[in-house]
Amino acid sequence: MRNAPIKNTGMAQLHTIVCQNSSEADVILWAASKPCQIPALATNLLESLQQWPYVLEIVSRFSVVPAIRDALLHQHPTLLFEIGSQAVVGSWQHNAAAIAMLSHRLPPGVAIPAASQTLFLGIVNHAVASPSSASMKPVYQLLKGGLAPLLGLLSHDILTQLEHHFHEILRSTICQTDQCLTLYCLVIMKIMIQVAEDELSCTPGSFYETQELLASTPSTPRWKPTELQRYFTGSKVNRALHLVVLRVIGATIVDDQGCTAETREVLTLATETMDYLSADVRSKWCVDNPILLRKLWEKANQPDLHKQMQLQAIAFIAGLCGSQALPQGVPESLAAMLQDPTNLAAVMGPSWRPVIVRFADRLSSSQMADILSGWSSFAGTSEVMDLVTHANTLSESLTWISDTLHGCDTISAGLLRALSSAAVGESLTRLHQLLCEYPAADCEPDAVSCSKATRRARSMVAQALSGLFLRAALGADHSQTDVASDLYSLLLSVHAVASKQNSTCGHSIVRVHASTTGLEHHTVLPVPRNADWRTSVQQHLEEKTKLEHGDLSRIFANACADLERRCTEVEGPLRAEQAKVSQLQQQYVELLEAHEALQDDKSRADSHASAADAERAAIAKEVDEAKLEKDSLMLRIDELHTSLDKLQHEAREQLGKAKETAEVAEIGHAAAIAQHQERIDDLWDKFARAEDDIRKQIEHEAELQRNLEMARCEGDELKGQIDDHKAMETGQASKMALLEQAKSDADALCRSLEMDLQSSRDDLLAQTSAHETNISQVQQQSDRELATRQAKHAEQIAATHAGREEQVRGLKSQISALQYESHQAQTELSAQLAKRDRKLVSSAKRIDDLKRLCATKDDQLAEAHAMRSNLMAAMGLGNDRTQGTQSRRVTRSAAAMQDSFEGTEASINPGFSSQPTPDAKEISMRYASPEAKKAKSNRTPGMLRESIAAKSVKSAAKLPLLAISANRTPSKTSRSKTPGTKLKEFSVAQDDTTFDGSEIFASTPGVRTRRDALPADESEMQE
Repeated sequence: MRNAPIKNTGMAQLHTIVCQNSSEADVILWAASKPCQIPALATNLLESLQQWPYVLEIVSRFSVVPAIRDALLHQHPTLLFEIGSQAVVGSWQHNAAAIAMLSHRLPPGVAIPAASQTLFLGIVNHAVASPSSASMKPVYQLLKGGLAPLLGLLSHDILTQLEHHFHEILRSTICQTDQCLTLYCLVIMKIMIQVAEDELSCTPGSFYETQELLASTPSTPRWKPTELQRYFTGSKVNRALHLVVLRVIGATIVDDQGCTAETREVLTLATETMDYLSADVRSKWCVDNPILLRKLWEKANQPDLHKQMQLQAIAFIAGLCGSQALPQGVPESLAAMLQDPTNLAAVMGPSWRPVIVRFADRLSSSQMADILSGWSSFAGTSEVMDLVTHANTLSESLTWISDTLHGCDTISAGLLRALSSAAVGESLTRLHQLLCEYPAADCEPDAVSCSKATRRARSMVAQALSGLFLRAALGADHSQTDVASDLYSLLLSVHAVASKQNSTCGHSIVRVHASTTGLEHHTVLPVPRNADWRTSVQQHLEEKTKLEHGDLSRIFANACADLERRCTEVEGPLRAEQAKVSQLQQQYVELLEAHEALQDDKSRADSHASAADAERAAIAKEVDEAKLEKDSLMLRIDELHTSLDKLQHEAREQLGKAKETAEVAEIGHAAAIAQHQERIDDLWDKFARAEDDIRKQIEHEAELQRNLEMARCEGDELKGQIDDHKAMETGQASKMALLEQAKSDADALCRSLEMDLQSSRDDLLAQTSAHETNISQVQQQSDRELATRQAKHAEQIAATHAGREEQVRGLKSQISALQYESHQAQTELSAQLAKRDRKLVSSAKRIDDLKRLCATKDDQLAEAHAMRSNLMAAMGLGNDRTQGTQSRRVTRSAAAMQDSFEGTEASINPGFSSQPTPDAKEISMRYASPEAKKAKSNRTPGMLRESIAAKSVKSAAKLPLLAISANRTPSKTSRSKTPGTKLKEFSVAQDDTTFDGSEIFASTPGVRTRRDALPADESEMQE
């Protein structure tokens, strides 16, 4: 590429050289060494592009150089639009060409093509479908180049989708071996954050202004890179930096191929990502990860590592460590590498200025003097290609060091020390001599570089170097320096000569026209001396005709240019007015879109109101159903209470009859106990039958008790349903609040539209008056059309405004009606809930009254037992065992009542059995009898046993009547059968009388009841 001039190479040969035998670095080097041939190259490429499609690939390779790309766009302004349109269709050649031309910032006056958005999204979709370094690199190039402002024009949904895509790619590629893929994702995310912060947009605030225009409804908020910022300022910043460091460690390896392109990309992307992080984050990471930091230094200090790679690694670590000191031996190796300016390309870039400054701060004055001496020698004695290639990098480094000159004593001391050396003086003298030489008049085709391009590069370096030395010398104390006095005049001369150099190349370039075959070019041969005079005259006439043709062409070109200028001056105001009219039309379209958005908001509000009405009807229906269920349950509870009262009344009547029968039987038994002993067996049979009847009655009562517990459970379920209805009412209130918010948003939007309408009318009136005063005679027809459009526009806006106000009033009335209906429903539901609560409280009071009545009956039964014991003792029929049995029977009854109450509470509250609530504990302790705990421990199985008194009666039945005494207990050997008294049915009763007469028969000799075997609830009711 370097030895193949463009003018001697056909397009086919150029395609082979550029696309197959040259790298991107070769193309950049050729453009820097032969800038005068760039316009001719652009002309030849554009002419050949119309004939051969393969020239587009050459354009793609050359477009990586901004100078060649700008020359192509200058000669063919629509080239970028044409290539972008073809790239959207799917041509890979056009796609590559568009990416190459948009990989750098576009020159002023060149707009971004309309198809660039579609092209960018298509490239992103391809990268998402198959993520790799090759697919992610074009996205990075476009965002770093000409499509950086494009992100400000994307909608909220697209930006959110892009954020999600890059986040997923980053999460899925952390463990992959592709070093660059993760770094590309992080750098692209960083660029998106910078665009969102208006650092890369076209104008300050343009990103968010565009987002506000795109967000036409309140439901579309302005996009904020919240998820992306977590990797740079949020919770994931340490993980991101850790990942970047691991990628640098993995890339910093000793390879036979030297510094590969992938390694350079990894180090460049890692440094760019690291520089965006804050200094506090980097310092904290270095403190938390000393092992990785030491490993990173070890990798960078490998002796066999490529110098350029080593310099990039040290630059990365210097930026990572911040103000920390460099390890021992690193400053010496760093100074040795920086003495050669060709190594500066490894650490130069748009965001690398702080790294160069940090290098300068961390080196000693002697090391800085050695570096500056090497740079001075490079400017005066270096190779031509090296000078042309690295002139920009060296001059930028010198400029950055000059900016920090007064803030760093080490740099000032190093500059003065370098000026005091003889090597710098000789280099400056040699540089001055080279600058004073006059450049060659012609640009030789076989030359390595253009002479004027070489001179311009040398002048650039000389100006920056002499300016740096002059600032250091003028700001130093001359009494403490060893700078020679004649060096000052030499520096001034070098700076003056370098500043006078012409930056443009005046060489004439032969325009090469592509032949029809693409491989040959016609060349005009010189005329021999012995040629015929006729031929010479003919040639002279032909040349004269060509010159006259050129003059005529210039005359006509000037005439056409003047005509175009006059047309521009006349049509300029007309086009300006047309632009204003189109702008007004655009505003009208925007107003129509806002009106449609308001219509959509109204339809959504109507749907919300309809849904609220349906929910309110459903809630009212559920409340009615709950009311019916509650009424049926209350009727059922009343029926159960009525049945219970009836059974209790019957039990009282049977108990009274039994008491009367017991009194008569007691007197007859005391008088003739000996005559009735033979009927004890019959009485036992009858007692068994009575016991069966009592058991049946007790089972019936237990069934009633279970029904009562079920009713209580249903009451608790009703309470739960009431709570659910309350929650639904709360949700209804929140929906009403949302409707109010929607109404306020609609009012605010109406006010903003009215303000926009008024401003549009004012602007329209002002523009119309200016238009009439300037071109009233020329634009009368246009004025009439504009007035007609204004009238139609005003009528349409007035109609739209009136319809909108009518819709807002209807919406307000609907909201008021809905609030009134909701308030009525809430009032009715509150009344029903209060009524239900009162009924529940009354039911609880009735239950408490029943419990207190049971406790009173327990006390009466205890008194009856005591009275019975006294009576039996007076009759001589009692013993200690009978008293213990009766005592256990009383305590067992009390314990059964306690268990019944606990079971009832457990049925009401399911969690009572395992974790009783304080209220349940208070109720159980309040109504339990004092003997409850003791009765639970003394309870024995209810088995029917024959007491000692019964055995004595059986033995007494065998003795004669005269041998039996009425005042002593019969012996075990006597037994007589007498007619017995039939016992009626025993049932549960509650009475305020003294005691139960059946207890007498149960405690007399030969008679035992099986009350121990009764369930807890029945023994409680019987007592």
